[in-house]
Amino acid sequence: RRRHTRLRTVTGIQTCALPISDGHLRHPVYLGLRDDKRAADVRREDAPATHVRSRHGESLPAKPERAHSPEAVISQLRDLEEFEKNTRPIHEEILKRAKNDLAVERLEPWDLEFWLQSQQTSNGDEIWSVETSVERMLSLMRSIGFNPDSLPIDVEIKDNPYTGFAFPVRPPYEARFLTLPVPGADFYQTLFHEYGHSLQSVSIDKNLPLAFLSLDEGPMSEAVGELIGYFAYDASWLIRTIGISPEEALRLERVSKLQFFVWLRRTCMQAYFEVKAYNNLDGDLNALYAQTYQRFLGLELPKGYFYSGLAIAGTAPMYNVSYLYGNMIAAQLREAVQEQLGVDDQIGRAHV
Repeated sequence: RRRHTRLRTVTGIQTCALPISDGHLRHPVYLGLRDDKRAADVRREDAPATHVRSRHGESLPAKPERAHSPEAVISQLRDLEEFEKNTRPIHEEILKRAKNDLAVERLEPWDLEFWLQSQQTSNGDEIWSVETSVERMLSLMRSIGFNPDSLPIDVEIKDNPYTGFAFPVRPPYEARFLTLPVPGADFYQTLFHEYGHSLQSVSIDKNLPLAFLSLDEGPMSEAVGELIGYFAYDASWLIRTIGISPEEALRLERVSKLQFFVWLRRTCMQAYFEVKAYNNLDGDLNALYAQTYQRFLGLELPKGYFYSGLAIAGTAPMYNVSYLYGNMIAAQLREAVQEQLGVDDQIGRAHV
């Protein structure tokens, strides 16, 4: 009955596995993340170069090419290794807690994902309602001083190869973004994060030279996205917008931070793998990915070509490390805002 089979993206398959309480069923769903092709067997075609015209009629590349010096790559590897080493005790405690709660002899990758999700939705999915998510987000923007009704930002929630993606179509006149509706705080955090990118895009000074009318696709841009994304599991926001008790709001904030922490280690794992893979593309990339996954996530992957599903490695090479630096910057920005305002609660005050 192939004609009735729905094709799913990697994130779509992950979403299917999240709510399954039976570990024996989560396993085969998780195996759907594997690829049946080696990366070397995937056909690649060079896209034609895209150029735009400046105000004086000269041709300019749409996006500047990125240069990665050996020194910069080595520095990134060292930063990733330091992050992994310094946060390992926290991650090991998370794995221990998940294993005890699930009462399993051996914790698998699909078990960890399920455990994190179940912590967020233990009191029902309505807290993270997809239907009311956009209005809740716009309400937050109004409360901190923005006027989202006048901003040229289009939001679309639908299946896509990523959890979310922002398109600064014509800064500062038009921005769009889409996000994948997955259950839990992860969806809200992605929704808010991508809105942060779009907000930055439409806030660019239109009088700047053409070369500056674009986002800095790197740590600074990700920092802005993460700064807004933090609000998605802020206890004060949860109390005021969703109307839950302070105790439940604090619990959800802690749980959401745990999930975000695991996501960041997973993202750093992918960044570390990518840098190592470029050093020897003819090597056993599957073994390298499995070893890197076990180092950063502390779990053993089943057999299969999991690394070839990293879409970001093909669309934005060497980009994943930006999330590590972006979160460092965002944490400092958030702390600076708190110090300047003199309060920990940043909700309900017009800062803009």
